[in-house]
Parts: sequence; C-alpha cells; structure tokens
Amino acid sequence: MAALDYIWRNPGATILQMRVDLCVAHQSITPAISNLLDIGLIREIGTERVGDSYYSRFQFVPDTEAQNKLSIARHQEKYRQWVKKGIEEFSDLMPTNIFTELDLIDLLK
Repeated sequence: MAALDYIWRNPGATILQMRVDLCVAHQSITPAISNLLDIGLIREIGTERVGDSYYSRFQFVPDTEAQNKLSIARHQEKYRQWVKKGIEEFSDLMPTNIFTELDLIDLLK
C-alpha cells in the first residue's frame, strides 16, 4: 500500500502531494485513500488550499482502538448519507410517517 506508507512517512500529506511524489493518477489514489479511511488506518487532520482547490491532509492512526472507532464512525456516516440520498430521490414514494420515524433515530440530521 503505497498511499499508507506515504502517509505514515509524511504526516499531513495531501492527495496532491501523493499524486506528484508517487506518480499516481488522481483516479488511482482517491479510492486507495477512501479504503484507508473506511478501515480507520488514516484520518483527515485538516485541509490545505492550493490555488482554487482544497486538499485534505491525512495522518496515520497507529492505535487499533482508534482505528476501530474511526471505521465505525465512517461506516455510520456513509449509511446516513445513503439514507438521505434515497429519501431525496424517492420521497414521493414514501409514506409521510417515515420522516418522523427517521427523525427520531437521527438519520435525517
């Protein structure tokens, strides 16, 4: 995993830096970063502005307990986004009481 090794050796690295230093296309590095975020091996620690663009800065997470917490939080956030997108796209097909129920379990926030 070149991206993980790069972030481990260069805390605060951005995708832009990795693309240049590793000679990897944006389309290749982005899914690798997403997978590392999914399993909690890295976390976002801020952003860096380059021209008109903002790039996330990443850091390796050595603690397995912290990795597990990050992984669970990311999984829950992806689920919330999935539910929101589904509701936006199919709200006309849903019974109105579903919105109250989803509000109660904090999925619409």
